[in-house]
Amino acid sequence: MTSVQKVNSRVDLETTDDHLSVSGLPERLKAAREAARYSRAQVAQQTGIPQKSIEKFEGGDQEPSVSRLITLADFYGTSTQQLLGTVEQIDELPQPSKQTSESSELTSAIDQARALLDELDEHRENTFIDATRRGVAAATELRSALKSIEPDGLIALARERDVYTPTMPTLPQLKNLFVTQFEAAQGSCSKLEDRIIDTAILGVDLHSIGLASLDTLADQLEIDERPWGGWKKHDALVPLLRQRLHILAFSGKGEDFANTEKYPYRDNAEQSE
Repeated sequence: MTSVQKVNSRVDLETTDDHLSVSGLPERLKAAREAARYSRAQVAQQTGIPQKSIEKFEGGDQEPSVSRLITLADFYGTSTQQLLGTVEQIDELPQPSKQTSESSELTSAIDQARALLDELDEHRENTFIDATRRGVAAATELRSALKSIEPDGLIALARERDVYTPTMPTLPQLKNLFVTQFEAAQGSCSKLEDRIIDTAILGVDLHSIGLASLDTLADQLEIDERPWGGWKKHDALVPLLRQRLHILAFSGKGEDFANTEKYPYRDNAEQSE
């Protein structure tokens, strides 16, 4: 009998190749994570266990090894016995340990933003099924995290999400702008934040889509502010589309921006705006 089996003699436990097979373990793993108020992306970021593995553990598609079970129990501030079922109520899980809380507080805003972006990417791929309110909450948390990131980190994230273009201010220019024109600098950062968030909720940077396609979409969504002669710049149209498109995405009715025939990328002339 393994050491874990000795501790856990009241549950149906088997070990094969150092992996655990326990009735109800997937459900308890998910409940423990949610009780500790972590997303799968955040757990992966801080434990080193791949997010896909965590998803498979909770879905019952893969059995965790003993070492990974111990890692998850420590991270959630609980015990292997509780995860394995020797505690009757998962609601009795203690709050995350002081060490875990301190580690979470020390996580930088940019790492938090990356974790939230990963979470939103995952929800979007599933069209926000059963995650509408969590998606909205994650987007709100993401915006708050982005607001506290300095320009160098914000530009780094923008590059990672493929929204940074040569027409945008460079880091030295943005830093100088904060000295000379503070409100303009904040405005530039806010535009970057919006575009980063769009990639997570919509799967695309709206500024990368051809203006004619967005103009047609605005008509379909009955955007009333259409100027005479049509829209000439993304900066005027995109803010009017953004909120409506986010709501549709969270409702599971998001546009398929991966359809490049319907939504072709903007041409070089538009890029030079």
